[in-house]
Amino acid sequence: MCGSPSGQWYSSGARRTAGHHFFAKPHERPRSHHVHVFQSGSADEFRHLAVRDFLRSNDEEAARYAAIKRQLAAQHPQDRLAYIDGKYDYITALGARAVHWARDLH
Repeated sequence: MCGSPSGQWYSSGARRTAGHHFFAKPHERPRSHHVHVFQSGSADEFRHLAVRDFLRSNDEEAARYAAIKRQLAAQHPQDRLAYIDGKYDYITALGARAVHWARDLH
């Protein structure tokens, strides 16, 4: 799955946890695609799926997240790292809310 700057996927080597892999294309910024891969059954996988499901079931939260993303994209149209940094606190809190919500369902 790793590739060259010719448009194939490349592994950034960035890992938040042992079971986390990050792939992107193209190699240079701005990138058009990125994919996070987590070990099946891991806490990271659970959190990401919980966020997805939480947003799908909560229109107000989904709208809030969309508004934050639009605002940050407008503020940082050519700086993806600033965009990511701008979402960090919200995403961290969203992840915690989503995990709590998902655990209450099970």
